[in-house]
Amino acid sequence: MSTFLVFVGSDISTHILLNHLVPALQSRSVTPEIVQVREPAHARPRQLERLEFYERTMPAQILYPFLAHNPGPLKSPQQLAEIHGFTYRAVDKVNSDSFYFNVATRPDVMGGLSIRSYQKFGKRIIDHFKANGFLWNLHPGDIPRYRGVFPPFRTLENGEKQNTLSLHEVDYDYDTGPYILKDSQPIDPARSMFEHYLMLRPVMLDMVTGALDEYLQYGTVKTIQQTGEPRYYTYPTQQELDKAEARAIHLAPHPKAIIDFYVRTFGNGHGSTLRTALERASAEFENQQAITPGPEPS
Repeated sequence: MSTFLVFVGSDISTHILLNHLVPALQSRSVTPEIVQVREPAHARPRQLERLEFYERTMPAQILYPFLAHNPGPLKSPQQLAEIHGFTYRAVDKVNSDSFYFNVATRPDVMGGLSIRSYQKFGKRIIDHFKANGFLWNLHPGDIPRYRGVFPPFRTLENGEKQNTLSLHEVDYDYDTGPYILKDSQPIDPARSMFEHYLMLRPVMLDMVTGALDEYLQYGTVKTIQQTGEPRYYTYPTQQELDKAEARAIHLAPHPKAIIDFYVRTFGNGHGSTLRTALERASAEFENQQAITPGPEPS
């Protein structure tokens, strides 16, 4: 069986996607290998601190230990690997010598896919994948108009009617490679960026499996060069986030809505126990940050 490296970060939406992608890969006689890449550190406005806590820290510290004792249909990346018998690895530096030589000396690796993994691949590892298979990025934005980070937030900010995703080849600069597929989903302006990432899961799954089926059949995929005026978005500034919130555009919904989602999705018959742990962690975080949450859901 060929091995397909899936590079991910720590966000919950990608980890939920993995729960659907892993069996899809295995049904195609492809062995997944999850590579969880450490996110680079950088200064964060207060809204980004909240988003990171609820979509990354809370799953790692509360949800996944809970699932270890209360198993259900959804697993953490490491639990998926243990249950299905494939490799999971946490990588601090995707361009390190040790990781590169591990990949370069393995003839079983057919290619790789990056999903919200924010470390930039270096020329050496990109060239290896190009020569020996492929390296794709599933980008939640319409390239080249929405390169960079958090495209769903920018589409909300810009009043777009839909989120367009791009599955593209990784090149030497961010989001610049030719694209393989694009697909779209309507935007709900009443929902946050966090919620839109969750909503995009079915589209993301279909795009990856569609491209992979083409590659397995033909040994290559058709690509299209990017055209149009490029725009690269960095992380939003404090001022941009404050202006967006004044227009009811949020990175994440109220903490209560996130906790309700986690209990509903991961409770596995023990929702009250999980809710208590989540609410305690949320209260500690909010007290430390002294941040005023957004409006509570009705």
